[in-house]
Amino acid sequence: MKSLVCLIFLIFGVHCFAQDGKEIKNEYNLLLNYAPKSIKIDSSLKDLSKKLDSPLNTIITLKIFYEFQKWFRLNQKEIELIEHRIDQLAIALFSIGKPVLIKKVGGYSGCPEKMIYNRIKNGKKVIILNFCFSCTDFTNEAYNFIKIFNSRMEKLLKLP
Repeated sequence: MKSLVCLIFLIFGVHCFAQDGKEIKNEYNLLLNYAPKSIKIDSSLKDLSKKLDSPLNTIITLKIFYEFQKWFRLNQKEIELIEHRIDQLAIALFSIGKPVLIKKVGGYSGCPEKMIYNRIKNGKKVIILNFCFSCTDFTNEAYNFIKIFNSRMEKLLKLP
C-alpha cells in the first residue's frame, strides 16, 4: 500500500512538472507570436508585407525575415523598413505593459531550461526572452536584430 501511494505521488508530481514546462513553453511561444493591435501595416510596408506574405507584426516573424534577409533577397530599403518595424514593435509592446528584452544564450554551454523569465529593471517588471543559438549559427543579422529591439526597449525603460 505504501509503495502504491508513493507511485501515485510520483506520477502526479511528474505530471505537474510536465504541465509547468508546457505552460512556460506556451508562454514563450505566445509572446514570440503576439501581435499588438496598435501595430498596423502602413503604406510604406504594404509592398514588403505582400512580398513576404506576412504582416510583420510579431517578434518571431521580424526575427526570421531580418535574420534571413539574404535568403529572402531583401534590398537595403526593405531591410531598413524591417529595422524600423522592429523598433515599432518594441514601442508597441512597451506601451501595452509588456516590456521585453531579448537575451542571446547557448553556444558551447548549451541553452538553459528556462527560455522566458521576469526581471526587475529600473523598477519595472521586464520579460526576458532567451534566444538560443549554437556555436556557429549566431549571425551578424541575429546580433543586429537583438541590438535594435533591446536598444529601443532600454530607452523606454529609462523613462520615468
